[in-house]
Amino acid sequence: MKRLAALVLPVLLLAFLACPPRVAAIAGTLDQHQEDTSENGWVWDSLYIHAQTFQAGTTGTLDTVSVYLDIEGSGGTVPGPDPDLTLSIWATDGSGIPTGSQALATQTLRATSTGAWNDVTFSTPTGVVAGTVYAIEAQAATSLYINWAGDCTENYLPGRALIYDPHYSPTSWMTLVAWSAAHQGLACSQDHAFRTFVVAAAATPVPTPVPTATPAPTATPAPPA
Repeated sequence: MKRLAALVLPVLLLAFLACPPRVAAIAGTLDQHQEDTSENGWVWDSLYIHAQTFQAGTTGTLDTVSVYLDIEGSGGTVPGPDPDLTLSIWATDGSGIPTGSQALATQTLRATSTGAWNDVTFSTPTGVVAGTVYAIEAQAATSLYINWAGDCTENYLPGRALIYDPHYSPTSWMTLVAWSAAHQGLACSQDHAFRTFVVAAAATPVPTPVPTATPAPTATPAPPA
């Protein structure tokens, strides 16, 4: 048994090193965030899609999003080394619901298997405009489970936690609060825990006006002799 353990542990270590949780340099500056993680423990299967909407405060390039969550296997087991989470940014409609046929930015990664902040830097980032509402979507890989922590109070007024429940009829996005009210108050998250980082757009230089040349004075004709 000791010999088997001695062989298995190095293999597991190599697998972890080959595909660790994504950690990348963050170029942007913290823009929007909700960091309360007190509502933590609800585990959802991969059929559910979760989202958190936010209102960009800075115009520029959204290069990184950080989310406080973990991905688990059946019975709380640790998933293998393959990417197990898809995180994406979506436009929203006038009601703050994700919309469009294609995400603005998408990244797959191996998330932590215990609750922690996961920094997700997009290989192809997207532009954002201050005052516009966007959605962060998170979905676990097939047969895995997601636990995205959040708050039970309204800590982030510009956004809200959403859920897409394929078991619910009609199938559509709804706030997690509304979903919970329809399911005996199973979850109380008003917002998920998230951070967004934006590289601000360069200010447009104001052209320096070119001074207008002063016309030469017109000579006064001499009176006739």
